[in-house]
Amino acid sequence: MSRKQTTVIYGGGLAGLSLGISLRQRNVPVELHEAGTYPRHRVCGEFIAGAGKPLFEELGIATALEDALSLETTVWHCGRRQVLSKRLPSPVTSISRYTLDDRLSQLFQEKGGVLHCGSRVKEDSVRHEGSVWATGRRPPNQDSSGKGWIGLKCHASGLTLKSDLEFYFGRNGYLGISPISKNRFNICGLFRVNRRLLGTKQNLFNRYLEDNGLRHLVPRMEEAQVDPESWCAVAGLDYRNGPPETAGLRIGDQFGLIAPLTGNGMSIAFESAALAAPFIESWASHKRSWQEAIRAIHDTQTKAFAKRKQFGKLLQVFLLNPCGQSLLRLLCATHILPFKTLYSLTHQV
Repeated sequence: MSRKQTTVIYGGGLAGLSLGISLRQRNVPVELHEAGTYPRHRVCGEFIAGAGKPLFEELGIATALEDALSLETTVWHCGRRQVLSKRLPSPVTSISRYTLDDRLSQLFQEKGGVLHCGSRVKEDSVRHEGSVWATGRRPPNQDSSGKGWIGLKCHASGLTLKSDLEFYFGRNGYLGISPISKNRFNICGLFRVNRRLLGTKQNLFNRYLEDNGLRHLVPRMEEAQVDPESWCAVAGLDYRNGPPETAGLRIGDQFGLIAPLTGNGMSIAFESAALAAPFIESWASHKRSWQEAIRAIHDTQTKAFAKRKQFGKLLQVFLLNPCGQSLLRLLCATHILPFKTLYSLTHQV
């Protein structure tokens, strides 16, 4: 029997690490290049809405999530006003990316994967078969008018929540708060870029809250005990579906980013890894060509995620503008908001 071919993964986030672990379970040689180091914080809502224990076990990563929290309820606000309080259609898994990425990187190495940290590789320098791009979101694609998005995030303690997941919709953005461990919370916001707002860390966060009509949350932010090392910011989010018109195998956010408001991004990262693994194993075992594997994986991801991404984009546009929020208040007040339907359209449930 001929030796299995080596897969080289570029990007050590959830998609890249979980794919590497899954391939090692299949005895496929894997090298992974990560530009940063572990552990580190990332801008993310830090809850897995969609994927659950069966998928974690399939990927071989269940042990890394054994102590994760299970969240079951959500409360939505338009500005100060609470408009919705619901039990989620299915529990959401919540865990710090700082913790999870570190655990997955260790698990990958324990299973025989070769990890290269601090290794930033330019895509145009890679030509060999077996290369998988899992480097997260694509490069910024914002125009000079400043109409793009900025994501801001930190961890804090000393908070009391009304529900497991709190959402606050503002004029041009939102803030979400959820627990990630005992007495530690993720505070994550997505806002339209306003180039007149200057500052760093909490000062910039507070300015965006004020600019979006969420001034009442500023004292709550200031009273919380924020971990100073947890501050993160990211801009240039791209919601185009499908891979760009270049060669190469792409999974996770590299294949296409779902609207962050859905909370389905972490789930898609795991799902894309599970979808890709058997096709890559087939290539590694000399049973199909690399181009056949790429086509099959991209087609499978398109079929699995296209509807979710499209509805997610529409839902985010709807909820992050004044007209949409007015209709949301009306639908909630009359108890006719199709909450479960909206959830199922933007998640794998």
